[in-house]
Amino acid sequence: MKRTLLKVLFLLSVFSGLWALPFQGTVISPVAGNWENAQPLIIEKADKTCEVYYSLSGADPLISGFAYDGPVMLEGTGVQKLMLVSVSDAGISDVISITYSSNAKPAPSYIPQDTRDVYIRITDKTHIPMPDSARWAAGVSANQKDPESSAFHSGGELSLNGRCDEPRILPLIISTSQGFYRYLLRTGIEAPSLPAPVAQYTGIEFSQWNYIRFNNGRTSLYSIDGGPWQQTKKPVFIDRTEEHTVSWKELKPVTTAELEEGYADEGTQTMVLPAKPEFNLPEKSWTGGSLFLSFPSEDFVFEYEDEKGRIHYQNSWGMATVPGDSEGIKENFTIYYKGLKQGTMDVSVLINRRIPEGPEIVPDTNELFSRTEVVLKFHSADTVYYKVTIPENRPYGFDFATDDIEGMTDDELNPEGNNYMRLADGEIVLGVNPDSALLYRVTAYSEDVSGNRSDLTQYAVVVDGTNLYVADEPSFLDAQYVSSAQYGSMNNPCKSLGEAVQIAERNGFLNPRVFISGTHTLKGQLSIAGNLRLIGKQNARIICPEDSEIIITDGFTSISGITLEKRETPLDEIYCRSLVTIQNASLSLYDCELYADFSKNGIVINADNSSINIKKCGITTRAQTYTALVSAHGTKLFMYNVRGVASAPTAVGISAEGGMSYLADSSLSVIASLGRIAEYVDLSWVLEACSLRGNNTIPVESAIWTDENSILLSDKANSYSGFSKLWIRAEK
Repeated sequence: MKRTLLKVLFLLSVFSGLWALPFQGTVISPVAGNWENAQPLIIEKADKTCEVYYSLSGADPLISGFAYDGPVMLEGTGVQKLMLVSVSDAGISDVISITYSSNAKPAPSYIPQDTRDVYIRITDKTHIPMPDSARWAAGVSANQKDPESSAFHSGGELSLNGRCDEPRILPLIISTSQGFYRYLLRTGIEAPSLPAPVAQYTGIEFSQWNYIRFNNGRTSLYSIDGGPWQQTKKPVFIDRTEEHTVSWKELKPVTTAELEEGYADEGTQTMVLPAKPEFNLPEKSWTGGSLFLSFPSEDFVFEYEDEKGRIHYQNSWGMATVPGDSEGIKENFTIYYKGLKQGTMDVSVLINRRIPEGPEIVPDTNELFSRTEVVLKFHSADTVYYKVTIPENRPYGFDFATDDIEGMTDDELNPEGNNYMRLADGEIVLGVNPDSALLYRVTAYSEDVSGNRSDLTQYAVVVDGTNLYVADEPSFLDAQYVSSAQYGSMNNPCKSLGEAVQIAERNGFLNPRVFISGTHTLKGQLSIAGNLRLIGKQNARIICPEDSEIIITDGFTSISGITLEKRETPLDEIYCRSLVTIQNASLSLYDCELYADFSKNGIVINADNSSINIKKCGITTRAQTYTALVSAHGTKLFMYNVRGVASAPTAVGISAEGGMSYLADSSLSVIASLGRIAEYVDLSWVLEACSLRGNNTIPVESAIWTDENSILLSDKANSYSGFSKLWIRAEK
């Protein structure tokens, strides 16, 4: 019968021109979009007498639809076209449509939704842990029209931050790799309402707290705080910043007979009136917490009207919301004390739990790898707090292929600790360790004026101002990581030794290390004018052609695990060449092989006013005319566990003038027409546990020759062959 009447009403509306009536209500759900889960139908009618009809087939709801009698979960998957129409005393509305799609997937395991309920009901006792992998937005942060632009944050907890007496419906959007889930949170509780207040006194009423009227304005007597009785018809002002005792009675005429009979003064009432209470409100008009209003005594009662026009009476009142949401509160509460209306109290507060945007960390380099200190600036409209984790220290650098450069530990991502510092100057500096590579990890968050914290912003960088790598073979390259690692690093090595030295000088390395893999042929001179450590890896070899040599002119240079070669083609030049030339500097050679093949004349190591330490090395040289293993002037020379062979018509192991020579536990040989192990002029020298051999075409009397100014400090456990004496001193 009802459906027939609706059809008749529908036809009458069409012919009478009533079809243009707007839809009488608000559709809370569903909303247009593509959703992974099923969506509920929730409509807020314009009034209780309004009827709403709907269909999901795209058909006219009045012909083949259903009557809406409360929230219901909609079935069906794929694209859905919801048609709605309202019927009220004013007529039938336009048909409105909402198109959305649903995959009807079950809720993620961490979402506690009852399949029989259209809401996720949440109170101050509800706590929903969200996994770190979950990106979610709730309340005003959830953009239902454009879900991707929602202000998502990851992990944390979905909960109210206090008691909530005002029911609200809030959207919740969860972003996954499959798509978006949309739910509706039902926040708060239906607060139990007390009975309407009943006055415990008569003949007294209050207006805006500070004015008292007695007996509806009839002539009355009153006394305040035990003071004298006074007569009034008008309201009396009283200071409500403190407690008072008020007594009152109606003034009545007394006859002579009543006085003669002994008139009794009756009808006096006394009331202890407390001071006007104060709510515990935020100092400012906003808060990131919750709001809870209460009184010092249950004799006080709130009266307020909810959004649906219902009147509530309560002793306390709370308001809270979920992370990501904000709610403005503007309430006018009527306050009763002992059933008597005292006045009103206005409350206007913004509860803001919107998650602020995290700070943007802006480094002065766009790389994950830096040779120099890195300056970080933080861009944020809010206060920034940051933490720099104790840098991870690697003496020889980081490997992007095996080291987790950008990963953060749980401790580093915990903003609750007290190890976050407030940013004062807008920037911080990540410094260089001159003897090690450092991996810095920085985390930061923003905090707004309401105390809301953003998600953490993360930044990681390797600061390596000491290690350089050189490799000329493709097999030494990690092509996958070349884009991440800076040129000259472990995963993106330099192709030449000269480039590595230039990088160290250009970036001001204090104590650079250069790791060398494979064979490298110098092009021109290799000049070293500062501290440098050359370390060989994987058969490292440095070849110096005839037009090049290694020149060290300042600082300390160490070379270890590397073969150094000098290769010359036959030339006509007769000047003396060197493999290594050192001036006013220090050189340490360890576990190295030095080999020089000079076309005419040549010295393997040529030193002037320097310090040289050679240990566990082999030195071999040959030339067409003259050669020497070491030629030193004003130099301190220390050689331990050294194997040396010099081959030329004229060959010398060590030629030294001035300074000092220390030769121990070593084996030196000369193969020559005329050769000597050492020639010392004006120096102090030590010879211990050495084997000295000579193979001379022209007989040579001694292995070592010294002038009269040289001083022998130690000579023990030495052996020699091919010479008639171990050493001889020239006579004056």
